[in-house]
Amino acid sequence: MSTLKNVGNKLFKVELENHNVELGSIKELTFQLNQLKSWESDMLKEAGKYMDILTSLEKQYQVANGKRNGANSEAGNSLAVIEKFKNNAKELGIDVSNIKELIELQNMIKKTFANQKDFDANITKP
Repeated sequence: MSTLKNVGNKLFKVELENHNVELGSIKELTFQLNQLKSWESDMLKEAGKYMDILTSLEKQYQVANGKRNGANSEAGNSLAVIEKFKNNAKELGIDVSNIKELIELQNMIKKTFANQKDFDANITKP
């Protein structure tokens, strides 16, 4: 009977050990599931932030590019005004080389075109 009891105890012990291993495996699965859920949640949250920033950048690019185009148009208008001013001054025999406002406008046009060149070289649509 003691042999039967020993065999029964050993079977029970083996069965219990297998049960513990299975429970340990389930705990590992649950842990991994929770870890993955956390990482996935974080990933989606950060991707959402990225998309918000990207959308904001795209909008800001459109605004900046619109201002760039407006400055380009205004510089073209300024060139036409300068040309007309110089022609009128020439007809009247006026030397325009020392007119402060004309010099400032010409310098501003050069600066605007240089800034537009930098814009085009460095600012890209996201």
